[in-house]
Amino acid sequence: MTLPSIERLQSGDSQAWDIVFKWLWPKAINVSRQVLTPLSPSDAEDVVIEAFTSLFERIHKVYSTESLPSLLVAITRNHARSHLRRLSAIKRGYAKTIPMDVVLEEELPAQEKTPLESMETEELYNLLEQIRLELPERTARYIHEYYLGGLTHRDIAERYGVSV
Repeated sequence: MTLPSIERLQSGDSQAWDIVFKWLWPKAINVSRQVLTPLSPSDAEDVVIEAFTSLFERIHKVYSTESLPSLLVAITRNHARSHLRRLSAIKRGYAKTIPMDVVLEEELPAQEKTPLESMETEELYNLLEQIRLELPERTARYIHEYYLGGLTHRDIAERYGVSV
């Protein structure tokens, strides 16, 4: 069997990929079955298909056709182990876990902020303060009372006798 050049594979040549698929399928399926021994053959085949998909996506980083067997074996082994982890997580009830965002929302009262929100608020305050210092005094006062004092446009207009 004559192996296709890496350039043909990188260009997406389907005939070249057919040759590589026929060449490397037995190696990949063997590795997958070794890792997934207790599972069905269809699980091993699914993992190999995922591995070939990953290889196809990474082919632009590969320098030679000769390096494909070891790369595909490593990718297949990693996908097979990930498959086992997923199945183990399902068995242990991973669906019962709650994302951290939900936990934070439930634990923190509505008026309290997360550290990130506090940091964003402080950063925004510092930026506004810096800009306010560069504005004319009256404009700076209006902005300060609106953003930091919590007054509405109407309240500010009434306080200083100006139109909204």
